[in-house]
Amino acid sequence: MPSSLMKIGSSVFYGCHSLEEVVFPQSLTSINYRAFRGCKSLKILVIPNSVESIGEEAFAECSALENITLPKNPKFTVVSKYLLFEAKMLTDLTIPNSVTELQNDAFASCDNLASVNLPENLKIIGHNVFNKCISLNTVLVPTGTISLGEGAFAMCTNLVQIVLPGTITSIGNYALSDCPNLDYIVDENYNKWGDDTYFAIAGIIFKYNGMDSDVIIPDTINDYPVIAIGSNAFADKDITNIVLPKTIREIGYSAFYNCNKLTSINLPEGVTRIKMSAFTNCKSLTEINLPQSVTVIESGAFNGCESLTHFVFPEKMKEVASNVFDGCDALEHITINESVMKIGTESFRYCPNLQVITIQEGTLMIPNMGFKDMFNLTEISIPSTVTHIANNAFQGCLSLERVALPEGVLMIGHYAFTNCRSLKNIIIPRSVVSIGDHAFLRSERVVINTYRGSKAEEYAKENGISVEYLD
Repeated sequence: MPSSLMKIGSSVFYGCHSLEEVVFPQSLTSINYRAFRGCKSLKILVIPNSVESIGEEAFAECSALENITLPKNPKFTVVSKYLLFEAKMLTDLTIPNSVTELQNDAFASCDNLASVNLPENLKIIGHNVFNKCISLNTVLVPTGTISLGEGAFAMCTNLVQIVLPGTITSIGNYALSDCPNLDYIVDENYNKWGDDTYFAIAGIIFKYNGMDSDVIIPDTINDYPVIAIGSNAFADKDITNIVLPKTIREIGYSAFYNCNKLTSINLPEGVTRIKMSAFTNCKSLTEINLPQSVTVIESGAFNGCESLTHFVFPEKMKEVASNVFDGCDALEHITINESVMKIGTESFRYCPNLQVITIQEGTLMIPNMGFKDMFNLTEISIPSTVTHIANNAFQGCLSLERVALPEGVLMIGHYAFTNCRSLKNIIIPRSVVSIGDHAFLRSERVVINTYRGSKAEEYAKENGISVEYLD
């Protein structure tokens, strides 16, 4: 670059994937919008102190960038939107003290960013600034900062500690959501964010400090409506009953993990998401009433709830995640609504007392190990929308006697009905074109009901299984 250059224009080097090195002249004062976006081979950048402004997305998607030195210039006060978005190899970052504002998504999805030094004059952290910085461990927000935007540190899954100053007057929704390892949130004025009973920030309860077994959560804490129960907020507490406010929208990771004495809970209308392991090992939980507003229940949400006897999915649910009811020993009846199109792997594994499963029209596949080892399952209705019976789907269902697969099923996976020792009849339609190895291993009593010339007839003859024809 010429020694007299003062400005690099918008998108000048956008997408120069092979560009490995840039030497900026000391005359440079501005780098404009998207100037180096997508320069995937750049590893080191030293921006001279003469630079006063850097435009939005200037170094976004520089995925090999390992180190950047930002200018120490009193006029460089704003880090623009998406400045280093998806700079995935960046490990540490020092922001000059002249900076007062970090704009939206400035460092979002910097996967390896483990350490950041924020400037002492910082006032505003915008929306999603460090969103999905999954290696970030500890953050010190300087005194004088007044605003933390929505999702500012959301999904920083390795964030353990954040220090917030008492000067903050505004924290956006979900600023610290989906941070399952966040154990310490420190601030200069503890009561600003909570009280003796709750530690809450911007309507998210991060810790319950009370000793009561019967808990009624208020609608607001410090003038913020309570919108979410944060990660591990009530984990290992001896609560027996809890009443949630109508303002709640989300139950966080492991929110009630290992609450062994919790017997029942009613989630209010408006809750949309129950996150991973939210009620894991709530061994005394016998019932939970879900509102129709719930659309997402994440993996393992009710894992180990060994006293839960029945469950009805909300009407808007589209997917049952993996391991949701793994180890729910007392579960007897499940109704899966027609809105559910996908059932996750091992969703109902080790539910030995489950006797009846009602799957309404809409589900497309019976998943791998989806109903494995349901020793007391006697009947299951498979809807006409199902096209695949995955590997080990009904393995070990010792009491299952009859199964009718609807026309439209294309595949039966390996070991799908292995060790179903009571299985007497299975109807397999013409539509089935593939049957996996050992699909009926140790299911010695089974008779395949099918049609002449079908794949099922061929499979039965090859494996010495009795056939009764439907035509």
